[in-house]
Amino acid sequence: MEKNVKIPDEETGFQKPKISYEPILKFGYPVVSDDDDDDDEVMSPLLNIGQKSPFDSISADLYNIDYKNRIIVINEGIDQRCFVYAKMIENWNRIDKKALDLKAEFEFLLKKDPDIGVFLGLIEVDSQEDGQKKFNELVAKYPVLASLFVNLQNLKIPSSDILDYEAKPIKIKFNSNGGWMLAYETLADVIKLSKTKVIGINMGMAYSAAAFLLVHCHERLALANSRMLVHRGSGGNYGSYEETESAQRNYKERVDDMIDAFRKRTKIPMKVLKKNMNPDWYLSAQMALKYGMIDRIVTDISEII
Repeated sequence: MEKNVKIPDEETGFQKPKISYEPILKFGYPVVSDDDDDDDEVMSPLLNIGQKSPFDSISADLYNIDYKNRIIVINEGIDQRCFVYAKMIENWNRIDKKALDLKAEFEFLLKKDPDIGVFLGLIEVDSQEDGQKKFNELVAKYPVLASLFVNLQNLKIPSSDILDYEAKPIKIKFNSNGGWMLAYETLADVIKLSKTKVIGINMGMAYSAAAFLLVHCHERLALANSRMLVHRGSGGNYGSYEETESAQRNYKERVDDMIDAFRKRTKIPMKVLKKNMNPDWYLSAQMALKYGMIDRIVTDISEII
């Protein structure tokens, strides 16, 4: 088979790959490829979220991230690693958006022309030559197919699977005694913005900042013997009188924001919350369920794997 070459796009000026029909079981078929290493816009690959970290400087062991299964384990303090976790949630959202957009485009084209089902594994062909001929005809008719199949390969999704694609939920497992306010606020904001479902699971303890993060997840679970802790936090500051006074006002505002988040995302009456969180309020899984801090207690191992 001749080497793929790039063909200029008359409308955009970008270089498009010459495409060929070549069944490869790993990705389904047809395969649209480009042997050159140029970084043009069409061929730019998406981050490969597999067991390999998409960031060269990140160790999966250090950050407790299972990239393949979309599991984040927070089993220490809430610290600067939350910024990495926020970035991973952002990346998984990006992947899901691209994949679901592709799915919608293929569904639209399939309704328009059922023959496209040949390349989605819905229709069999008699030979590779017949498949190549049909593919060339369809690409000539629908030029967008070229970039669609390139994007499929970049996403590592077999063409035969794209119509069944569903966004896989992200799971965050907590066993943490809390930590840094700025870090948990950033991660909480990203969790709220996530279009991909984020499931929080209390594996033992979700104290302080970890409790705040857990209640922000779209679905909240807890093991039967897990515990939560809610309080106003602790900290300190130094500097001039004016500086420390300003810092204290800022701290009070952020604690008030935290209390407001518990009001919006749980069933705890404000009087009960303010009374019990000073100094510390420990809650069993059963109490957390009663007050709407979690949605249910885990009863089957399949819920956490």
